[in-house]
This record gives sequence, structure tokens and C-alpha cells, in this order.
Amino acid sequence: VWEEAQLIAGMDPDFHRRDLADAIEAGIFPEWELGIQTFPDTPEQTFAGIDLLDPTKIVPEELAPVQPVGLLTLNANPTNFFAETEQVAFHPGHLVPGID
Repeated sequence: VWEEAQLIAGMDPDFHRRDLADAIEAGIFPEWELGIQTFPDTPEQTFAGIDLLDPTKIVPEELAPVQPVGLLTLNANPTNFFAETEQVAFHPGHLVPGID
């Protein structure tokens, strides 16, 4: 329940992260449907008033529908948190094969 989760997180800010790690360790792998939005590449086809490089902006699904590409499953916990999460997230060479 959302209210209960907020109370627990207020007392223990790492509760959600530890709960996720414990679930993965127990073999209860969380899954999400993964989808992407693709956008036109030419300036005359861009969306008026939406800066696509601004991560705080959301492109409405009416303008660019979400295209399902697969199922995202978290099936392992990192063994070296910095090397596997922080460092890898900012390297542009770490893309899923087939997505350019």
C-alpha cells in the first residue's frame, strides 16, 4: 500500500532499494514491459514547443506512441555497485545490441 510504503521509507530511506535487492536474491525477479518512443530526425518534423533534449519534458503518447520492444527483467544484483551501476550508466558505448 502506498501510504504504508511512504511511512516505512520515512523511517528507513533504503527500504525500497533493500526490498528490491532481497527480492532478486530470493529469485523473485521483477519484470516490466519495456517500450520506447521514436521521434523524427528532421527539424521540420519535430514537435512544436517540446525540447527533446530536456529530460524534464514528456512527449505525449498521442504525438509519439510507445512501441513495446521487450520485457525488462531484473535478475541479478550488482556485485560492485559503482562499476555496474554508476559508472556504466554514463558510458555511451553501453547500449543494448541492436539499438543504435
